[in-house]
Amino acid sequence: MNTKSAYLLIEERIAADKRGSILHRWRYGRELLKAKAGRQRLPKGFTASLMAEAERAGLKGLSDREIQYRMAFASAYPTERHSRTAVRLFGTWTELRDAGFPPVDEGFAKRLDLIEQSTAVMLAGAGGDMNANALDAYNAGRAA
Repeated sequence: MNTKSAYLLIEERIAADKRGSILHRWRYGRELLKAKAGRQRLPKGFTASLMAEAERAGLKGLSDREIQYRMAFASAYPTERHSRTAVRLFGTWTELRDAGFPPVDEGFAKRLDLIEQSTAVMLAGAGGDMNANALDAYNAGRAA
């Protein structure tokens, strides 16, 4: 029985997403960090096996350097909230990668989440009271 690894499943999602699926790259990187299991490096031959598995599945473009970038991405942003904030700030994988995965402020991340929630409520047309409540929540987050 030939089962796909978690890495290959994520790689397929990356390949299928026309926007490059930055968050899937972060998830892939988190899996890589788990594989390091406290060591400084991945086990010998590990990246070669990942690249070979992707190649066998017909997925092109996975390189040792791309794997290193994904690990750096996951290391720089320990939570999905952090990674989502970085994605919002930089927009593309190339821009984020070229910026060197700079740190993001947790307070800023929370404020962006509140803005998105407020925007969703307003776009849903939930009514004036709901919009005012969303704005109040946003302003309360800014004061925090």
